[in-house]
Amino acid sequence: MINNQKKFIDILEQLESISKDSDIDYKNISFFINIINNTKFLIPIVGDFSAGKSTLLNHFIGKDILKTNELPETAVATELYYSEKEYNIAVDKNGNEIEIYDLSKENVKNYSYIKRYINSENLKKISPIILVDMPGFDSPSENHNKSIISYLNKGIYYIVLSSMEEGEITKSLITQIKNIINFNKDFSIFITKTEFYGKEDIELTKDKMKKTLKSISINKNIETISIKDINIFDSFINKLNIENIFSNIYLEPIKDTIYDLKSSINIKISALKKDKKSNEYVIRELEEAINKIERKKAELIEDEKNKSYENEVNKILKEISKELDNNIDYIVNLALEGNSIKLQKELSNIIQPILIEKTNDVLNNINLDIGAEISKDIKSLDKVLANYNIPNFIKKIEMNLDKYKDNIKIPKIVADDDTKNKYKLITSTLAILTNVVNPLIEILIVFLPEILNLCFGIIQEKNYKENVKEKIIDDLTRIKRELKIEITKIIKENNKVSIENLSSSFDEELRRKKEEIEEVEKQINKNGNIDKIISKLQSNIYKIDEISSCLYE
Repeated sequence: MINNQKKFIDILEQLESISKDSDIDYKNISFFINIINNTKFLIPIVGDFSAGKSTLLNHFIGKDILKTNELPETAVATELYYSEKEYNIAVDKNGNEIEIYDLSKENVKNYSYIKRYINSENLKKISPIILVDMPGFDSPSENHNKSIISYLNKGIYYIVLSSMEEGEITKSLITQIKNIINFNKDFSIFITKTEFYGKEDIELTKDKMKKTLKSISINKNIETISIKDINIFDSFINKLNIENIFSNIYLEPIKDTIYDLKSSINIKISALKKDKKSNEYVIRELEEAINKIERKKAELIEDEKNKSYENEVNKILKEISKELDNNIDYIVNLALEGNSIKLQKELSNIIQPILIEKTNDVLNNINLDIGAEISKDIKSLDKVLANYNIPNFIKKIEMNLDKYKDNIKIPKIVADDDTKNKYKLITSTLAILTNVVNPLIEILIVFLPEILNLCFGIIQEKNYKENVKEKIIDDLTRIKRELKIEITKIIKENNKVSIENLSSSFDEELRRKKEEIEEVEKQINKNGNIDKIISKLQSNIYKIDEISSCLYE
């Protein structure tokens, strides 16, 4: 366990204790501790098929344990863990785990990923970091595209490998580098298989790759690596500041947890100081606000049925069209080569990152609008709750929606099913998750071959560049038409979920405040020593400030 992980858990455990002492629900904090305690520091090793990932990892592990020269369509992601006892766990798409002994292609192809526990000193040395051997980015398989996307969400950092044999960063790799950036993650890039090339050739390739990255606004140093260089991960991991990466993921959510706990204590202190009439007035105002949210949710769901989102979808398609137009001659030349699979792959490479990025932008903006609509009718609560030492309560919720829109983070943790002790993560306006991205990728997987295979015979018969260009443009129009239908479906489905989630977030916050004031009223009715309770609660506020001061330095 790294230092920041220990520090954050220690802070949260103290906050949990203060929460219990203040008679405030502490389940959210308990769930948060569980999440941080079980954080996996996954670093996927990514690159095109035959970039040397598995060979490099075999040398690092110290034994030939990973399959090399697998066909791209048969590979699955493999997480590498240290263990004295060696065994393998297969994980299916629902997260179910089973010990597996046969790692043949046929036996693993239906699993999402494999966890391999290996007795390797080098794996032990880099703990808690877990390296992941990824499928090649040029894999045409639907399952493996999903696997790649899921790790873009799960990985904390990426090692990108580009083979010297290619002489350039391939379009497949550029596509996935763009996706890494779209997921707000960082990476380091290495040229592999340099053993048989001279320094001059390597430097020329390095310069070419740097220019390619700069063309997509990425300025990165590119290092070289021999696939037999087992020290590469040592030196790389030593340079990688895992403490900062961890802090960037969890610091803001912990600060929000502190804010929530302090606001809960403050409202109890204020309610204890108020008379019964004042408290009952605020309870009524909170009840009315909860009812307004319920009415607004129903209204938004009904409005959703009649929305076409044509303007939003057309914006996405306009960006895709622009990129396809820029590459039309390249696409035509690929068609003339007669390789429909390669044409399909390259079209996917062109369309995929724009589709993900622009759809995410649209969903973020729509989700912010939904949040603003929900909060519009309850803004008066800011004034009401300001008298209970909680200034800008509704504004704070709105700010959280905006704060987390572009980050893979955990803004709110709530109980999903108390009886089963489960938890779920409410990720506010975070649209770029696998449940949104995977359908986008499926569009390309399903429709590209369907359309291209139908037209390919005609293309080969014509065999004239201008005629082929005309045919390709016609087929691209069909692809965009199919995309329009599917993107609209995805946006509408996402927005139904967003309306439910965002309204639930507001509802939960208001219900908690209402329950806290009601609990105070019960304490007052019991004729307890109110001054003593207030003193204890104020002391707990000071404790929180003392415990958390290190987070604000």
